[in-house]
Amino acid sequence: MLFCISKIRTYLFCPRKFILESKDEKVESTITQKINKSGFLKNVSISLEIYGLTLYAKNIDLKIDDNKITIISHRRGKRLYQYHYLEAAGYAFVVSSYTDKKIDVIFKSKYYRSQIPWEKHVNSFKNIIYNFSNKKIPKPILNPECKFCKYSLECTNELIKAKDLSLIRGIGKFRLKNLKEKGIEKLDDIIEMKEVVKEIFGEKSDKIIAQAKAFIQKKIILYNPVKKLKPGIFLDIESYKNFNFLFGVLYEDKYIPFLSLKREDEKTEFKKLISFLSTKKLPVYHYYNYEPIQINKLFKKYNLKKTNIEFVDLYKIYHNHIAIPTISYSLKSIAKYLGFNWRTNLNGNIVVHKFEDFLKTKDDKILDEILKYNEDDVNATKLLFNIVNKLSD
Repeated sequence: MLFCISKIRTYLFCPRKFILESKDEKVESTITQKINKSGFLKNVSISLEIYGLTLYAKNIDLKIDDNKITIISHRRGKRLYQYHYLEAAGYAFVVSSYTDKKIDVIFKSKYYRSQIPWEKHVNSFKNIIYNFSNKKIPKPILNPECKFCKYSLECTNELIKAKDLSLIRGIGKFRLKNLKEKGIEKLDDIIEMKEVVKEIFGEKSDKIIAQAKAFIQKKIILYNPVKKLKPGIFLDIESYKNFNFLFGVLYEDKYIPFLSLKREDEKTEFKKLISFLSTKKLPVYHYYNYEPIQINKLFKKYNLKKTNIEFVDLYKIYHNHIAIPTISYSLKSIAKYLGFNWRTNLNGNIVVHKFEDFLKTKDDKILDEILKYNEDDVNATKLLFNIVNKLSD
């Protein structure tokens, strides 16, 4: 079994995803013998066999002096989290098996350079890998990793088969305990014991019952009437460090990107976008509240007179009216359930890093990938719009 140390965050959030991903991971160690020679080794990989596991550290730099080795891990984030200390301890633990020299670990990004006190955390790391070595693939548990996980459909199907109550969004631990105390153990019980559900959830009970039906019947359930939506424009914004570099628009099935490759061009492209939206005088459909928030910020940032744009958040419509048998109500989860496929493996977080890579390399292939992703986002938003109008009939 493989344990990739750089993915320890995933393990802490979702051991199941970590194990499934580990099956596809390939170990390619660049260090296989004692580290003696001084120098600087960039982007190396190193592994260690222990407890029946292969511990794998990759993409680290090693600065080797006569009496000390400094492990350097390059980060993208703005701050350190608890899992970073365990990750650092893992790197030091593996490297220490190849040397008797003192080991320092440094995590650095654009925002910080921090020497990690890894010795304080090495026992916790060893406990994690020891417990992991005795684990089988655990049952699915809903967590923040689900949103972008390629195994989410597989996990959803397993939970549906078990008729697991954790599928229902918004129950919470306290009310889940209440349900079980009242004899509601499975999704079927929610439907059969409606009065008990109403007693516990009050106004939210219709939504809870509809979600249970959606999973059991494997179909979309409209539990609150919804009005037919007017034709409009679909908008999705991509941003990088307070720089809105791409305003993607879908109008009459044509994709129109308002793209800024430099910060100083953001105002020009924003004004073009607002002029376009104002001229069409149509509702602007988006998913979740990011787009109107950014638009309002840009009006203030550039001291521009606000124009009257009608924003319509499709997420609110789905959240308040429609039950879907998915474990997340993200755009990607719902659109994929409806049969939509993205042409790239990007998500909102990866796009930020991709654009940073583009700024460094000026590689047009990276930019094309981002544009494809954004175009797919607005097309997926339109698909959700179309489903609302079908349900309104």
